[in-house]
Amino acid sequence: MNTRRATLFDLIHAGAPGDPALIMPDGPTWTFADLRSQVEQLAAWLQHHGLGRGDRIAIALGNGPAMAITFLAAATAATAAPLNPKYRRDEFAFYYEDTNARALIVAPGESEEARAALRPGMILIEAALDATGRLTFTTTDTAGSPRRDGFAESDDIAMILHTSGTTSRPKRVPIRHRNLVASTNNIIATYQLSPADRSLCVMPLFHIHGIVASLLSQLAAGGAVVCPPGFDGLKFWSWVEQTRPTMQPQGHVQVIVNTLDYGLHPQAALDAPRWRWERDGTLRLELETPRHVIEGLTARGHQVVVESELGGFGRGQVIWRLASGSYVAGTEPRCDGLAIGW
Repeated sequence: MNTRRATLFDLIHAGAPGDPALIMPDGPTWTFADLRSQVEQLAAWLQHHGLGRGDRIAIALGNGPAMAITFLAAATAATAAPLNPKYRRDEFAFYYEDTNARALIVAPGESEEARAALRPGMILIEAALDATGRLTFTTTDTAGSPRRDGFAESDDIAMILHTSGTTSRPKRVPIRHRNLVASTNNIIATYQLSPADRSLCVMPLFHIHGIVASLLSQLAAGGAVVCPPGFDGLKFWSWVEQTRPTMQPQGHVQVIVNTLDYGLHPQAALDAPRWRWERDGTLRLELETPRHVIEGLTARGHQVVVESELGGFGRGQVIWRLASGSYVAGTEPRCDGLAIGW
């Protein structure tokens, strides 16, 4: 492992130039050389348009390679503030003000709510991905004179996220490049990730787990990230067959399977016992797993270990926004916190 890595731009230099870095199912593939080139060019574009170190750039893009590349470019040139593209206008307005965002990046013709919430002085940038995999930024404005202070360094803020706001107003969480590098190094060591691995990224890329565990850690290990345009339960297994990923944060998939395949409501989907498969073939189960399931798996030859600790099976929060405007939520029993309504 290269301990000299200091920034996110350094992380994407881990892979061999010709090896795949990003894979879009039924779409193009970006090699590490492609990824590095695009991130460097787009970061330079942002700085040429007056956005540099210390500036906050809001991003409201759906999942996929365009979001991944845009996030890396924004964090390299300035500070990325990835946002849920499905927020309402008032929510976008809050996050723009709270982060003091100087720019917003969206896809052409999309994100009406995000556009409507723009503050005076913010510039609008559109990110368009063509069929060959080339991402371009366009704008009719500028944030000021070109910045010439170079790309981000280790102590710079790479991104700003917010707490969920379950019990109070969402709180701003700035995260430095060196913090993200340390997190990716820990994940690589824990899961023994290598250039031979592929991560399937279905977690949202405005969420810390999607950004760090699914995207950054695999790229930093020199492996590829399968980056579909969001989650689609009808296409999930075809993506698996097509791209053959070797790494996927399992807790989230199990909650989704509980919801889509078994029809469980959010609380039941979170409460259900989870499992974890490891590289040596060990199948680790939570203590609440029914006895007949444990015995059945053992009888089939699985090396089963029942864990008394809950720390290794993921943690989540589920909030559904219904078409009626109402919400349905579930509380993760494996950690502190409570889903409440008011």
